[in-house]
Amino acid sequence: LVQAQEYKKQRDQINIDVSKYKELRDEINNKANNLFLKIENLKKKNNLNGPSIKQIKKQIEQLEFTQQTTVQTPKKEKEIVTKIKDLEKEYEEKKKQFEENSILNETIEEAQKYRKEASEYHEKLSNLAKQAQELHEKMIQLFKDAEKTRFDSDASHKSFISAQEEADKQHNTLSQT
Repeated sequence: LVQAQEYKKQRDQINIDVSKYKELRDEINNKANNLFLKIENLKKKNNLNGPSIKQIKKQIEQLEFTQQTTVQTPKKEKEIVTKIKDLEKEYEEKKKQFEENSILNETIEEAQKYRKEASEYHEKLSNLAKQAQELHEKMIQLFKDAEKTRFDSDASHKSFISAQEEADKQHNTLSQT
């Protein structure tokens, strides 16, 4: 039982740490969320809505892949090439706008930094929670083992008392004769 109490103490301490990391993670996520709202407002203010630079780049790559791997009619081929050129132009314009908007870039970097930090706290608290669960399971097993030992001991004690009572009876019977 001493070992079980030690597991309980360790588990409880880890659970305190888990709570601390949850609070830190949530606080940092709130900061990131506020920054992402600011980013959306800056995008609207600077007319940078619509697909992101990454999304545009992905569309270009998908169209280039289709153009290179699929047989197209000349008309369809021309449509794809035109769409790629339009997307490349949009990509360059948007990229330039983002690069020129230092406030937006700094806000994005800060928000991403907070998201990364929150993710690190989440990983730490997940690992701690796993450790706490393992300690809890060990503690429960020790308590179960102790309960079984006590049950077996009680059964042995009952058997001993019965045997002693029977021996006393036999002794009294022999003494009276």
